[in-house]
Amino acid sequence: MPRFYARIQKVISLKPFKVQISWLNSRTTAEFSSQDWIGSGFTKTCGDFRAGRIEINRSLNSFSHRVAWMKGPRGVIRIFPIKGEVWALYRNWSPDWTDLTPKEVVHKYEMVEVLEDYDEELGIPVAPLVKVAGFRTVFHRHMDPKEVRRIPREEMLRIIHA
Repeated sequence: MPRFYARIQKVISLKPFKVQISWLNSRTTAEFSSQDWIGSGFTKTCGDFRAGRIEINRSLNSFSHRVAWMKGPRGVIRIFPIKGEVWALYRNWSPDWTDLTPKEVVHKYEMVEVLEDYDEELGIPVAPLVKVAGFRTVFHRHMDPKEVRRIPREEMLRIIHA
């Protein structure tokens, strides 16, 4: 799963592939909680980021997909789940997780479809995705509306990339 964001500053050449990027960093999760999520060894996958170190990248395999973003105040780059996207949620997420949380707990997640854009007051509603019978990697939205749930702002750290 993706763990880092980069903003492509400039395409230098396609053959050979060469782009100038700046890594997007975040040292805080203040937009969601006072928890030191990053300091506990976890990666922040949505929220506010800032452009950091610039480098030249020659590996196309470094990139998985494009993400939607918007400008925030004072140079902040905001990345949040938007309607129709597929993300994953830590299954047994707790705000009390630390670097001592067992990997077998952390590495359990479920796939969800985002039903509305992120709202700072309401969070996001998501519907679980279930596997299509006979396939290992084909999913569809759960048909029971009772399965739809809202991830509040305080739990946005449980969202990871699909």
